[in-house]
Amino acid sequence: MKTTQVAEWIEEMLRCGVEEFSLCPGARNAELCQALFASSVKTYNWYEERSAAFFALGRAKVTGNPVAVVTTSGTAAAEILPACIEAYYTGVPLLLVTADRPRRYRGSGAPQSIEQVGLFSPYVSWEADVEGEPFSLKGWDQRFPAHLNLCFEEPNNEVADFSIPEVRPKQEFSVPAPEMPNCQRPLVIVGALSSADRESVARFLARWQAPIYLEAPSGLREDPRLQQLRVFRPEKGQVDHVLRIGGVPTHRFWRDLEEKEIPVTVWSRLPFSGLSWCKSAPVDLNALPACEPVQTDWEWIGKESCWNERETLRFFECPQEESSLIFSLSRIIPEGSLVYLGNSLPIREWDKAAVNQDKKFEISCNRGANGIDGQLSTFFGECQPARENIALVGDLTALYDLAAFWVIPQLQHVSFRVIVINNGGGKIFRPMFPCQEMQNPHTLSFEGVATLWNLQYEKWHTIPTKLSGQLIELIPE
Repeated sequence: MKTTQVAEWIEEMLRCGVEEFSLCPGARNAELCQALFASSVKTYNWYEERSAAFFALGRAKVTGNPVAVVTTSGTAAAEILPACIEAYYTGVPLLLVTADRPRRYRGSGAPQSIEQVGLFSPYVSWEADVEGEPFSLKGWDQRFPAHLNLCFEEPNNEVADFSIPEVRPKQEFSVPAPEMPNCQRPLVIVGALSSADRESVARFLARWQAPIYLEAPSGLREDPRLQQLRVFRPEKGQVDHVLRIGGVPTHRFWRDLEEKEIPVTVWSRLPFSGLSWCKSAPVDLNALPACEPVQTDWEWIGKESCWNERETLRFFECPQEESSLIFSLSRIIPEGSLVYLGNSLPIREWDKAAVNQDKKFEISCNRGANGIDGQLSTFFGECQPARENIALVGDLTALYDLAAFWVIPQLQHVSFRVIVINNGGGKIFRPMFPCQEMQNPHTLSFEGVATLWNLQYEKWHTIPTKLSGQLIELIPE
């Protein structure tokens, strides 16, 4: 491959706004990797593609800019599919760059030759297969992931020298303002919101005065303006309409709407309704309609407030139960921290038990496809200097992504703590399935993981008065 061609390819990626590259070096992508490593462009090197892709996802989420993950050819390309799926369902601009052997090898079964073109097609909004020719990323609107498949001959040791071009303006696109639902007794469920949408949504909710179930990723769970409207058990209300704002909710009530004859309206920047029978289209959450207050069901809200007070007392009475530990942990996490919540039980227990004090937490999670893969890698991608960065994940989730710790030496001036709730398996399945093997039971300790990655290790049976340690094993009663 001519070094001028490699330089042009890199410059086009930079031109579309890519500022960071998560690189998995191999023979097929060596010319790309060597050129980027030799430049001033921000790079992270990885030995494992799945973690590299989820890390890039985290970087794109926190920066708001497209981030590229670069792999060699063959099954290495397939490893980044899970992160692509997550990026698709959460609307994150992840650029998948897969090196490939020349087109003449396709269908040959030659080493490291698989059918990479179309590998990500259901989950990307733009894709290109390139061999020697220039390409343009102008057609990528960056609302969803994109796939760039670059064909290389055998690598040489020449290092391409490229310039840093001016970034072209992002594509402008508009979506309509939402329309008010026609209802008398609504319930609002607020899922994940971007920081840019939260203030508009909070003002609307305060005006409308409908009962609200606020999930942690909304960023509004502890908002003082909304506390008097909160309900904690959405299934207990007599409602004639459900308005979902933001991402697809975690609460079981949402899934149960599949079988209930309750009308649902969705206001989200993404096109996914989250229900098989419900249709939705993206709307502008910064252009919410004017509204008059509804007839608020204060009796229901009052009962919910009393129930929540009783639950809070129980956290003090049974301090070593899992939910109680989450409650106590949320009290000692510093204001303004990133709190990354793993899927399965942690995100649900945080919603149920975390303190309601307005501590300005930045709550994050991967709820696009609800998987437990790549959670720690995404967390490390979202870590920022000048704040505490805390991941709260289950034991199986942590075991699924042990490669994530590889990137730690490449993170500068970042304080982090990974708290693993080790309850001996996937306890979310315990109420659902009598077969114990469904829980993947184990007796593993994470102390050896801390030793492997040279991390400060602690084991907690109760919550201390202040945070310390980097890998913390939390053992519930």
